[in-house]
Amino acid sequence: MVNEVVEKGIEEVRDESIQPRAHGKEGAGAGWLRFPVRGGNAIISPWWSRTRDSQLLNFWRRVDVVAGAIYAMQSKLTTIPLHVEPRDLSLKTHHRQAEMFTRILVEESEFAVGGWMTFFEKWIESLLGQDNGTFGEIIGAGPKDGPIEGPAMGLAYLDSSRCIRTSDPEYPVIYQSAAGEGFSKFHYTRVLAKSQMTSTLEQMHNVGFCAVSRCINIAQNVYDQMIYKQEKMGSRPQRGIIIGKGGLTTADITNAFAMAELQMDSKGLTRYSNFVVIGSSDLDDAGIDFVDLASMPEGFSEKDSMTISMASIALAFGVDPREIWPATTSGATRAESVIQHIKQRGKAPGQILAAMEGLLNYKFLPAHLKVVFDFQDDMEDEQSAKIWRVRAESREKDIMQGTMDVRTVREKMLGAGELTKAQFLALELEDGRLENGEDILSLFVNPAYDAYLTMDGDPFEMEQDDAVVMINNKRVELWALRYDKVHVRPKSEITEALAALDALERFYMGQFEPEPEEVEDAETSDEPGGTETADPSNELMSDDEVDTDTKELIAELDLYAAKAKEAYVSGGDLRFKSKRIPRVSRSAIASRVKEANSVDEIDLLFESLSAVVKGNTDKVQPKGAGDDPIPMKETLTPQDVQSAVDQWDEWMRFYAGILDAEIEE
Repeated sequence: MVNEVVEKGIEEVRDESIQPRAHGKEGAGAGWLRFPVRGGNAIISPWWSRTRDSQLLNFWRRVDVVAGAIYAMQSKLTTIPLHVEPRDLSLKTHHRQAEMFTRILVEESEFAVGGWMTFFEKWIESLLGQDNGTFGEIIGAGPKDGPIEGPAMGLAYLDSSRCIRTSDPEYPVIYQSAAGEGFSKFHYTRVLAKSQMTSTLEQMHNVGFCAVSRCINIAQNVYDQMIYKQEKMGSRPQRGIIIGKGGLTTADITNAFAMAELQMDSKGLTRYSNFVVIGSSDLDDAGIDFVDLASMPEGFSEKDSMTISMASIALAFGVDPREIWPATTSGATRAESVIQHIKQRGKAPGQILAAMEGLLNYKFLPAHLKVVFDFQDDMEDEQSAKIWRVRAESREKDIMQGTMDVRTVREKMLGAGELTKAQFLALELEDGRLENGEDILSLFVNPAYDAYLTMDGDPFEMEQDDAVVMINNKRVELWALRYDKVHVRPKSEITEALAALDALERFYMGQFEPEPEEVEDAETSDEPGGTETADPSNELMSDDEVDTDTKELIAELDLYAAKAKEAYVSGGDLRFKSKRIPRVSRSAIASRVKEANSVDEIDLLFESLSAVVKGNTDKVQPKGAGDDPIPMKETLTPQDVQSAVDQWDEWMRFYAGILDAEIEE
């Protein structure tokens, strides 16, 4: 299914081009060269004709090493899984469409007989073994001689020998039916076509020069050696002659060979042959001479010849020789192995996969989807992990030194493909920025968002309690609007409006300063039996004594407490993202919130967390733990959370005792 915008652009380019082939004026007749190039192999016609492709097909099937090279490429590429995924990962409808097209490609290609693996295997064989290239039919609704209408419904291979390339860009392929139904022209939206080393000659209509053509002479040499060895050593030739010295006639030699043939026939020998022995007791100067009749030429090395041949064939196929022929040398280092592997990714396999991705993305899938080959490669994954770690360390250093801010780093990650557009936008919204970098609070004064963010009065001049209530009410309205199927609004705008409400809530929570807790006078005690002196470390620190980082942490705890109580009342999940409270600490806090039996208990939990942050040791440490106060906190570790939980449990037991006493009274 060709993207409508892209299709319109292609038509405009054709209209503006001065080349006749852009308008199909050269005629859609011959898809082969009108004047074939002279020369070529003795058993293969010159490049190019349809006869040549037929001869190439028969030729490579006779040459074992070439057939093995094609199979090696097929087995390597067809076993790489593929799937379709949405370009915007945040849209569930696109995920469902991606799953549907994945099923169509993987299971229903080739009319559901063999699926994707069968289709791709045929595609690769024609691509490597036919100069005309390889072809596929995109099946869909609409007139069969016109553009495809609606989404693609299937994919099937087209016999390359029956496909004729034309000069018409709208109908680039004519198919000759094997059922005697004549010729059918394919609209460009209904056909996939690809060739290797596509000809630069305009009249060739994108006929190429395939891998078998690139190694035809060396493959013929290997084939000739195979036939030579079979004829010389593999068809039961006479291995040699043992001659008794003296006078021998021609009849003696002929009779000796005839007798040897009869003896080998009687023994059932079909390949191996015995020596022919000639001699007589009447001969003078008795002795034995040996003449070899079944050896290869002197100085011939089959190993060297085959190694050179396979290196040449690998070069023609665009792969490393070790991909199609076992390594014949030892001592290769791991570094060399890594280099060879990296080179391999940039050769024929990578080119074939990239070409297939491009064709499927452009002609088969909607514009919002893309096909991905899941090439599971441990060595590549290892290299990627190392590169990712180095980049992450470099970015962290840049942020710490102030040479880059977080947004700039994310923009670089987006450009490098390490973040998707959806992920980038989600992270920016979470940090309170729009896509263009503006503060998200600016949406409250943007007329385009009045339908989402209109509030009673100035949104920045409200009392905190009123602001929290109004923000929560507005959230409910936006969520209802998000799933309103009657009055559909852009989900991206609603997402931005919700993020703006979160930012406004942080704005008010950041301004709130918790009041100091009241502490008993130093000389009084409720316990019977006397008085005790107040411990200075038991007093809450004043606002002036708390540094800026600690204030930020306390503000986040206050916001976290509000979220926790909201989740408790609504019965929803507790989700909170923080710069100063690590994920593991938030998980520990969330698990304790689930154990709470009331909002008051949640208040006590966060009160104990604040005590830990401010370093009030007696409130969080058991007796005898030491007299030195704990320093103020800039972050909250799991150990800090555990200390606060211990204090919380102690308070719960204390209040439970008071409650039991009241009940008894």
